[in-house]
Amino acid sequence: MTNTTSPQGGEPCAQCAEFERLKAQAKDEGDYSKATDYQVLIDRHPTHDPHQQPTPRAKPSAPRYTGPPVWG
Repeated sequence: MTNTTSPQGGEPCAQCAEFERLKAQAKDEGDYSKATDYQVLIDRHPTHDPHQQPTPRAKPSAPRYTGPPVWG
C-alpha cells in the first residue's frame, strides 16, 4: 500500500487520493489496465515519507536474438 499522507502531517495528499479513487473506480468497472496505470502514477509520485528512499528502477535489458546469423 502506498503512503498517501503529506509530510506536513496526517492530511492525505490530494493527488495520491485522486489516483487511488480513480484506480478503485477503474477496478469497479473491470478496467484492470487503467487501474494498473493509476498504480504506476501513484508509485511515481514523490514519496511523502522524508525517510523513505525512492525505489530504484532497473533499466530493461534488450532482448537477445538467438536465431541464425542475419548476415550472409
